[in-house]
Amino acid sequence: MKAAEKKKANRPRLWIPVMILLLAVMLFPSCKAAAPYEQTNYVMGSVMQQTVYGSSGKNAAAEAYSAAVDMEYMISWKIGTSEISRLNENAGKEAAELSPETASLLMQALDLSKASNGAFDPTILPLSALWNFDSNPQHAPEQERIQERLAFVSADYLKVSENSARLLKEGCGIDLGAAGKGAACDAVIEVYREQGVRAGVVSVGGSIGVFGRKPDGSDYRIAVRDPAGTLSDTLGYLTISTDAFVSTSGDYEKFFVENGIKYSHILDSKTGYPAKGEAVSVTVIANGGAVSDMLSTACYVLGAEKSRSLLENYGAAALFVYPDGEIQAVGDLEFTLTNEDYQVKTP
Repeated sequence: MKAAEKKKANRPRLWIPVMILLLAVMLFPSCKAAAPYEQTNYVMGSVMQQTVYGSSGKNAAAEAYSAAVDMEYMISWKIGTSEISRLNENAGKEAAELSPETASLLMQALDLSKASNGAFDPTILPLSALWNFDSNPQHAPEQERIQERLAFVSADYLKVSENSARLLKEGCGIDLGAAGKGAACDAVIEVYREQGVRAGVVSVGGSIGVFGRKPDGSDYRIAVRDPAGTLSDTLGYLTISTDAFVSTSGDYEKFFVENGIKYSHILDSKTGYPAKGEAVSVTVIANGGAVSDMLSTACYVLGAEKSRSLLENYGAAALFVYPDGEIQAVGDLEFTLTNEDYQVKTP
């Protein structure tokens, strides 16, 4: 792990006659770097922010937002007309036809579920709907009801092909909430490629996608949130040169306290209860948005040591933040600590 900041080199002044300068501007109007185009929207229940470099930035941002909305309307189980809703309605019956995008995402989810031994599980809906962390007021379900729902949670009940999927047992259901925002970033970055933008950054909730190199050649600095602070409080930043995805999962995102017990929205598919993670937050860097999102959930459930082989298999790295202020890096990443309340654990 590196922790260094790059110093900008001093640029010498060039004294050029006015006429030559004007001629250069007329002949090479594109030499002046255009300001990046920035856009803020709302999708998947979260703020979506884009910074796009290049002459096609505005059009690309509009197309990218549309792609993120399309993704939500394909995979959200809360939208009655979505492909995932149709799949859930057909549980225990015939297969449901899917778009290539949704089928591909389900295949990734199924693979990662098996690789993580269920630490991430796309069939978590019977439990997530029971806990319903969006309700008000919120209450912990009775143990008997949790045990009943556990019988319907298993990746073994999901079968996926190139253009369809089937849930083998009635009462099963798919919830891709732990993959959706990363999947939206995947869709956005694909639009950037198609539109030929020079570089771009997109964030959807706790997931971020970085594409290309900035025109000035500088690295991207991705802030890591302080789980004990406000939205604007940070621990430090990750340095990324180009093309990467970053996702964070933590017990501070959605939770409620009942009878002195804190219940977080990250559920353990083995127990049916909120995962008792050693860390309070996990930030993952990977080469795919949905993969980084799913891995951050799986790694939160597993803990740092059990996550090592999983991260290695996916060519990913992670930053684990613990309640005592210790930070642990697993894998190859570059993190600069700026918050004196925390310390980086040495290997």
